[in-house]
Amino acid sequence: MLQTAMTRDTAMTEFLRIYAQLDDLVREICEARLDDAPDAEAREALTRQASEERRHVAIQRAYLQDRGTPYVDRIPPETRRTLVSYFLELDWPEFVSALQITVEGTGSLVVRQVWERADEATRRALAIPLEDEERHVRFGMEQVRKALAALSPGEQEALKARIKRRVRETLELARLLPSSLRQCFEAAGLDCGAMNARILRETAARWRALGIELEAAA
Repeated sequence: MLQTAMTRDTAMTEFLRIYAQLDDLVREICEARLDDAPDAEAREALTRQASEERRHVAIQRAYLQDRGTPYVDRIPPETRRTLVSYFLELDWPEFVSALQITVEGTGSLVVRQVWERADEATRRALAIPLEDEERHVRFGMEQVRKALAALSPGEQEALKARIKRRVRETLELARLLPSSLRQCFEAAGLDCGAMNARILRETAARWRALGIELEAAA
């Protein structure tokens, strides 16, 4: 945990450190789930995502090097193992709901808001990952549509209920992320309350497009 107030520049480098480690975590999960893909198309998309996550990490590390700030892990190994193990145990529709739609979807909404307030160098470091993440979300949504279309109405409702539970669980995992993230957002000029409201609104619209209504946050 950082002990001093952040400047905007410090916030950007700290955010990119955490972002790089999260992208590497997603890469590990995607590679581990390749054999679980339901068909060749899904496997190809997951393989591509793993490759893109690796490229994101390279971009983020190059950014940090250019700024003269070393890459440092902010997520402890035991926390990383907890996060990875959660995603390895999910059935396929619940997996893409949790990783591609919830993690990548929420991440892209966060990154978009940071990007809007970042300096030009930081924008360049975020641009490719942001574009890729939005495609990863679309892949997840298409996989859920396919899964739902193959089920009877009763089975659809049961899957939707499981997906909603996984979404809640995945969002709760955010408590394991470094507390310095909030400092990053505040130093970047973001109002965390407004940011969260925007994320909840856009996330609800995304799930509504799949016929799934999320419960309002308490």
